[in-house]
Amino acid sequence: MIEQSELRMMRLGSAVLSLGVLGLLAAGSALAADYELEIKFEGNCPVEVIDKGNSCEAVGESEGRDKACARPNDKLVWKSNPEGKSFTLYFDPLKGGPKYKGSDGEYSRHIDEDAPIAEYKYTIVSPGCEPFDPRIVIRPN
Repeated sequence: MIEQSELRMMRLGSAVLSLGVLGLLAAGSALAADYELEIKFEGNCPVEVIDKGNSCEAVGESEGRDKACARPNDKLVWKSNPEGKSFTLYFDPLKGGPKYKGSDGEYSRHIDEDAPIAEYKYTIVSPGCEPFDPRIVIRPN
């Protein structure tokens, strides 16, 4: 027969275990984030990328011009300014391959979960313009 003190300890242990599992589930869901990157155009040419979501601050990296930061599975959203400018991205650590088109002025993709942790140069190309090479820092989860 289980004594009252043993029963209380079993209930307490069960409650602590449940809270721990809920905490892990909440932490896991908070790991992926969405970051907006604004591509500024002069005429038809990209000249700057602005990290609208302060992604580098979120992962503990210092910010810099034309630099964004992300973790595996984070979603990056590139938007042209002004809206509707077409562009092509060349960037290997995104899911689905190294070349992506943002023909309507916007493109989004998740960082590959197996992307190596490093700082990457990627390329934005727009018709009639020199390639533009901003950077993204991939940090561990």
